[in-house]
Amino acid sequence: AAAPAAEPPAPRADAATSTGAATGTASPGAVRLGASKARAKFHDACRSQDPAAARRWLLAWVGAAWPGAAPTGLGALAKQIDDAAVGAALAELERACYAGGAWSGEGLAALLKDLPKAPTRDGSRPPPIAPLYR
Repeated sequence: AAAPAAEPPAPRADAATSTGAATGTASPGAVRLGASKARAKFHDACRSQDPAAARRWLLAWVGAAWPGAAPTGLGALAKQIDDAAVGAALAELERACYAGGAWSGEGLAALLKDLPKAPTRDGSRPPPIAPLYR
């Protein structure tokens, strides 16, 4: 059995985020780890079937990737992503964290290989960039 993922370190006031600026609103671990490391820890937790660590690292990843628009919980994240399959997988993760029982992280990890672009301040997504070549 794989060891559970380590607790994200508490943010330090003097630490810089992956973009170079310290913020007081980032999720735990986001300030020191950066988005790519938090993403890797999230995927590790999904592979080891550890829902509490998956939730913690997912929120750290989102906090690092979306510093101005990071949601504080999985329900808010589901609303921001606005995808039925992701919303159902996040609800299942939330259930596993608080009600217990078996949880399989492969589906959520597959759905969240990468995060969509961060929502704007009004909650909408920026328009996709048009392809350069058709």
